[in-house]
Amino acid sequence: MRIAPTGRSQQGVSLLLFLFIVLCLSTTFFITSLISDTARLALDKRTEEALAAAKEALIGRAARDDNRPGSLPCPDTNGDGLAESFSGPNCPAYIGRFPYKTLKTGELRDASGELLWYVLSPSLRDHPSASPINLNTPATLSLDAISNVAAIIIAPGSPLPGQNGRPSNLISDYLDGSNADGNSGY
Repeated sequence: MRIAPTGRSQQGVSLLLFLFIVLCLSTTFFITSLISDTARLALDKRTEEALAAAKEALIGRAARDDNRPGSLPCPDTNGDGLAESFSGPNCPAYIGRFPYKTLKTGELRDASGELLWYVLSPSLRDHPSASPINLNTPATLSLDAISNVAAIIIAPGSPLPGQNGRPSNLISDYLDGSNADGNSGY
């Protein structure tokens, strides 16, 4: 005698199949999220390493300058990796790309592949006519309301909406908001 399957036993199979699908989807979501977090952390590490190398190069340059100890080179404003030459006693600009050739670091790029940017306090420029640098030399930059900042190294990241002129030399194509207005507050 054969017993016909009841609706109840079929519901058990459906429930198991449903649970299996939910488990597979949850596992896929978890693994995808884990992989994207790992990739993001690797990219963040690349940016951190570039910023650290730039900071070390600037500190080393300031410490070993025999002509004007504590001074720093002008930023690179044309993208060639070299610090710009002075225009009279001043840098042509105090914000631009990090002068990696002048500082002999090789190209330093953030995780999005952009060259680092660099802001210099004018009082610390490396010009022979500038006043000697000592504890009383004011640094004129501020960063997040912290004043007396000597230099700022910036990883611009990927372009934001409206920043589509890359690779230009315009500050506003790499920095956003009040960071792109050209004043000394960042």
